[in-house]
Amino acid sequence: MNRIFRVYEAAFEGVNGVLERKIPPYFSSGTELFYHKRQSSEVYAVNFLETSLCDDEREEEIVACVERAVKRSLQKYKICKKDLVLVIGVGNEGLTADALGAKTLEHLVVTEHLHEGKERLRGRGRLAGFGAGVSGVTGISSFKVIKALIKATSPSLIIAIDTLCCKDVNRLNRTIQISTAGLTPGAGVGNAQISLNNKTLGIPVLAIGVPLVIYMQDVIGKFLAKNNHIASTENSKNFSLSEFNGVLVTSKEIDIIVNKTARIIAKGINLAVHGH
Repeated sequence: MNRIFRVYEAAFEGVNGVLERKIPPYFSSGTELFYHKRQSSEVYAVNFLETSLCDDEREEEIVACVERAVKRSLQKYKICKKDLVLVIGVGNEGLTADALGAKTLEHLVVTEHLHEGKERLRGRGRLAGFGAGVSGVTGISSFKVIKALIKATSPSLIIAIDTLCCKDVNRLNRTIQISTAGLTPGAGVGNAQISLNNKTLGIPVLAIGVPLVIYMQDVIGKFLAKNNHIASTENSKNFSLSEFNGVLVTSKEIDIIVNKTARIIAKGINLAVHGH
């Protein structure tokens, strides 16, 4: 039976509007798949209502949601198994919270080397992966690396995976966002690079991101907004959120969360590209 999900601005980072869309669910408990359309782009968000990514019991239903969203995007761009899908791991592998893209690559079932070797793929699609790194480590921007890869491999679709910075602590570790609008590396932490999208790269870009970090001032600000009696006490009159400018925080179990999220995203991509 179809269910209707109402999508609010809070469901997506940086996306406005309200939309109702029927989406057949693969699940019956605590996980929801939201859909939002804005101009020429589409956004899916897999939200975990009563759990976090550390919950083993819901892993398969989250994978099913990711698979469905990726598969819909493949259909949107008419990508079939003979077309190359290139997955790019964006972010700094040396920082645990920013290693989501690199970790996802470890779980992909890559097949492009078999295709080039003229081996039979037995019904599987063409999938390749590459870690673009960050300019602070490589000295080369992700955009330049990806442009060079596109020229060398001629993919039909780029899937860019990166860590997101959220403003609502309730979204931390509880959402996988999938968007056809692409992404801008470093934008969430005030170090925006050249955007990775259809316009800049010349081919469709599907961005997959998970909010794994948040600014301390956003956490405290929301807490004080909900607890006016604390904010108005004598001891807090000299308190200023500006003291926490630039301080990013994450979960204490971030290493576990990154590894499990990477596995979930990779499984969803594998199923969408190769089939069951």
